[in-house]
This record gives sequence, structure tokens and C-alpha cells, in this order.
Amino acid sequence: MAAIKKSQFKINNGTDWDTYHFETDSAQTKHKKSDGTETTVEEVLNSALGGLMIQVGRISITPKANTPTTKHLTFPKPFAEQAMVVLTPVSGVVGQKVLGVGTLNNTPDGCDVILTRTENVETIIAWTAIGPAK
Repeated sequence: MAAIKKSQFKINNGTDWDTYHFETDSAQTKHKKSDGTETTVEEVLNSALGGLMIQVGRISITPKANTPTTKHLTFPKPFAEQAMVVLTPVSGVVGQKVLGVGTLNNTPDGCDVILTRTENVETIIAWTAIGPAK
């Protein structure tokens, strides 16, 4: 399920303002199609993406110097099939101290992220996964 968006609504009670918080997720937001049938916003977005889903995040790896170091990444929501994963090290020394990043063992649920660096420094890897929605 998508993250819940929390919104505020204020009502004056005669003395001051009471604040109410409404919670709505994409499955609760209806969309009326031109033929009069209803669907959810989530279904509309998935349709616009051709049935693909996009997920993004970050993973932190502290590697052993000059040794490919692996850490497992679990996607927040599983894909229907293996996803394509794009990795970007968040670093100003790519090519100098960050020698490379990659993936292994890609599944619908996640993958192993590999980092090779010349030193034992915690490195953040930003990731984007694109694949068929479940």
C-alpha cells in the first residue's frame, strides 16, 4: 500500500482552532473514467506507466578496502518479475576512491548491491528499480 498522506483541517470551536488530521491513501482516492466506471488513482498511474512500477531509495554500505562488498537490498514492495536496478554512489570521488557499484542475484523482492572502494568509508548508494507491477 502507498504511504498515507496526512492533511490538516482546522475548525473554529468558538474559542480557538481545533485541528483534525485526515488520512488518505491512493487506494481510497477514486477516479471516474470517461465510460463512467471508477478506478483508483494507483491503477491509473500503473496504467500510464504501462504496468510498470518505479521504486527508489538509498542503501548504506561500509566496504572492506579494495574488496567488492555486498549488502542485500529488499524492495519496499515486490515486483511481479525481476526489476531493472540503476545505482548511483552519492560521492564526490567516483572513479578515484569509489571504483564501482553493481547488482547480483536480482529477484522480484530485491537484489544484492556490490560496492568496491579504495577505503573503509561508509558510502550511500542511491537506487532506482523499475519493473512490472504486481
